[in-house]
This record gives sequence, C-alpha cells and structure tokens, in this order.
Amino acid sequence: MTNVKDIAYDLLILSVKLDIILFIIFALSWYILRRIFKSQREVVHVAKLIFFSTIALAGIGLLGYTYLADFSGAESSLIERIPITLLVFDILIIFQFPVLCLIAKALFNTSRMIRRAYIYVFITNASIILMIPLFWLISSSLKAETDIIVFPPQWLPDTPHWENYTNAWHSLPFGTFLKNTLFITLGRLVGELFACSLVAFGFARLRAKGKNILFFILLSTMMLPGQVSMIPVYILYSKIGWVNTFKPMILPAFFGGAFFIFMMRQFFMTIPIALDEAARIDGASTFTIYHTIFLPLAKAPLIAMSIFVFMGSWNDFLGPLIYLQEMHKFTLALGLQMFRSYGEFATRWDLIMAASTVMAMPPILVFFFSQRYFIKGVALTGIKT
Repeated sequence: MTNVKDIAYDLLILSVKLDIILFIIFALSWYILRRIFKSQREVVHVAKLIFFSTIALAGIGLLGYTYLADFSGAESSLIERIPITLLVFDILIIFQFPVLCLIAKALFNTSRMIRRAYIYVFITNASIILMIPLFWLISSSLKAETDIIVFPPQWLPDTPHWENYTNAWHSLPFGTFLKNTLFITLGRLVGELFACSLVAFGFARLRAKGKNILFFILLSTMMLPGQVSMIPVYILYSKIGWVNTFKPMILPAFFGGAFFIFMMRQFFMTIPIALDEAARIDGASTFTIYHTIFLPLAKAPLIAMSIFVFMGSWNDFLGPLIYLQEMHKFTLALGLQMFRSYGEFATRWDLIMAASTVMAMPPILVFFFSQRYFIKGVALTGIKT
C-alpha cells in the first residue's frame, strides 16, 4: 500500500512540472501563431484552442494518475477511489489557478475565461460529490443485505437485485401508505395555495387600520419553534376529537402559513397599483381583481410555494407520528420507519434502501421539472418597485 503523503508529494512535483511545460507550450505557440497568421483575431482563437486542449489533457492526466494511485490497497477498484480522487484533483486545480491566470493574462490579455472554466470545474465536482449519497442509496437498493455493510464499501452491486423493490412494496401495505400521503399532501397544497395567496393579497392591497401591526404579529409567529406549541396543540386536537385523523395535518393549512404569506405579499407588492385602479374603473370587485389579475401574474411564486409545501408534506414524519395511531392511516414516512421494528423485516437495510429510493423520487422529479419556476418565484419575491 502506497503512502498517501508520498502520492501527494508526487502530485505536487507533477503540478510544478506541468506549470513549466504549460508556460513553454503557450509561449512557443504564441510565437509560432503570430508568424503563421496575419490576423490578430485568428491568432487568439487558435491560441485559445491550444490553451484549453492542453489544460484538458493535463487535467485528464492528473485525474488518471490519481485514479491509478493506490490509496486504499490493491483490493480496491477504481470506482472506490472516486471521492479521494475528486478531493485531490480539486486541491491541484486550486494550486494551478494563479499560474494559469497569469499565463492567460500575458497571452490573451484576459483571465476571464480561466475563471469561468474553473467555476465550471468546481460546480461539476461539487455536484458529483453531492450526488454520492443519492448514488449510494440507489446502489444499496440493488444489493443483497450482506453486501451493504461490507468494508471497504462496494459501490456497484455484482448482481442487481431488482426484487428488493417488489419485496419492499409487498412486505407492508405501501399502496395504502401512498394513498394516505397523497391525500394529505394534496389537501395541504390546496389549503396553503388558497389561504396564503388570499391573505397576502389583503396585506398587500387592502387598506385597514392596524394592518401593519397584524402583519408584524404574523411574522413574529415564525420566531416560535414548533416544539414549543407541540404539546398544547396536541391537547387541543385531542379535546375536539381530531387525534387519529387526517384533520390536524390538513385543516391548519387553510389558515395559511406565515412564511408563505410573507413570500406572496412581497410579490404582490411589486405589481403596479395602476392595474387595480384600471380594474376598479371597469367595475371589478376586490375578489375579481384577486383571482383575475393577481393570481395569473403570481404563477411563478405559486409554483415555488407548491414545491415547498409538497416536499414538506411528502417528507413529514413528526406530524403523522404524533397524530396517527392505526396502521391503515399511516403515511410513507411512517412506513419506512416500520422496516426497523416490524416483524421479520426489522433492520432489513436492502428493503429500507429500496423503499427510500422510491419515496425520494417524486420530490426529485418535481423539483427537476419545475426548478425554473422555483428559482424565478423565489427571486421575484425580493424585487422592490
């Protein structure tokens, strides 16, 4: 097994040699290109091509060297060295950054393209690192139970066990859990969208004495942790007979949430008041202005709020755990927890990983297909007119 310090030292020496080679290549290329091409623009374009090609080849060489370096023993495969490889590669490009900027500044009179290239490299590597837990989740869902806990970890299963998904689905009534989760999620979604947008419209446009004081009190409720009101709220719901029903998780949404009301109000404040005045001249009522002018314009923040509500309700574990007592009313989050304490499926990590993968897919897909509206909606709420 090779010492990690020796490998790091070798990589540092290789990095210095690479700097010298890059400088010589770029200097010779610049001299030769100026002799061949008469146009300064053509020289710059060809030099940029050589510049990026050399950097790409050098990066691939460093990455390959790090792959082949024996960090964890002869038994480890190349794919098992991905995390340490990315870490060492990031450190190397940090050291290379000032040198490449100086070269680009001397040859092309700009270092902007180098900064942009490094931004893309960092974003790509950070994305890969952040995707490792998801990759491990999906990989473990296709492994046998004994292969999940082996060390060193096995990143890819030898034989994919697709039956883990069917076994996880049929081991517990996940069809019922899914139906309950969808019912609660859709109920909360409808309630939050209607109540928050309507209350936000009132704070943004209606004139009333003490409106700002009420808005301040509303925002102050965001400072109160949910754990403080958990027991009093449970006692209240218990007295009115809501325990072991879906009401505590759905009906409060129809009273709105402070954060979403604040977000929608900030967007409604950016809409010109001239639209309200023109609608009132045409005889429109306040509610007509709300649902014919404000709601169509608020599509982006409404979609952003829908994503927040969907993810919060879909992944909610504490609420169903407190209020639901019968198994046929459980949600998917409670169903996952039952794998660790339900008969023969206790600590069945292969089934837990398979069920967790299925449960994680809807929020990922929802955010993936609506991220443009999500980012736009959050950005628009901070604009001031």
